Amino acid sequence: MSASEAEAAILAAPTAPIGPSYRYQLAAALRTDGAPVHGVDRRLLADVIDVPPTRAWSTALHPRENGGGEPFSPQIVMNGQRTLLPEDLGVEHEAPLRAVAQASANPFVQGIVFDVLWVRFGLHTDARAAKMHALPRPG
Repeated sequence: MSASEAEAAILAAPTAPIGPSYRYQLAAALRTDGAPVHGVDRRLLADVIDVPPTRAWSTALHPRENGGGEPFSPQIVMNGQRTLLPEDLGVEHEAPLRAVAQASANPFVQGIVFDVLWVRFGLHTDARAAKMHALPRPG
């Protein structure tokens, strides 16, 4: 996927079925240099799209009962550093990310961005939007 295809994919509905590698292809294409996408830094948007969910929401929402933890986990942890998690987002990221999710016709982008916003900022409207646009979770 090219950088221009990734930019278009953020706001447009997919024209073909989304496969398991879609998340990673979209994020990788966004990590190139270029102008912000709908007002959001490309690398930040790539990191948000690339945040991997834990195995199952039931584990994340009821950790004591299911032996789980958080709804998202780092993709990579190395030398005391890790990839982005929702708690790394600042309040200055909230409105631009929400605007991207609201402007997008891509249910995958809407689902993951609203999911991350819900976990980070706790607004029930984000949870509702994430559920409405959710794709099946692994596990």
